[in-house]
Amino acid sequence: MRESLHDFMRLGIVQFMAFPQSKSSEHYLRTISAIIEDEFFDLIEITSAPDQQTAEQVRALLQSSGVTVGFSAHPVLLGNQANLNAMEEEERHRAVNLVKGSIDDAYHFGAANLAFMSGKDPGLSSGSGRWVI
Repeated sequence: MRESLHDFMRLGIVQFMAFPQSKSSEHYLRTISAIIEDEFFDLIEITSAPDQQTAEQVRALLQSSGVTVGFSAHPVLLGNQANLNAMEEEERHRAVNLVKGSIDDAYHFGAANLAFMSGKDPGLSSGSGRWVI
């Protein structure tokens, strides 16, 4: 007897990794719609919407979908070249503010969790850091 994967786990997908080209409002909305309409997926991880109108449309879709939503601040931090581990206070403060904005976005979308990356390890000198996740 073959059992369903859904009997053992909840399956999800990271929308912005599966569809990295979804920068436009239309594509962002279309890919999220396709994922939540697919009965294979129980979870979806998203990032910030291109604009407020699209965010409202996606929020309505997610609320009625029954899928669990996760939110990722990775694209926000990377896209703005922000580093939470920056040695310079101004740079670090900018990164913290971006994460705060992502917290607001995650709440807006009804996300069950928020993922973010800490940034480069400043090490002994600020130029020799490596990425720490």
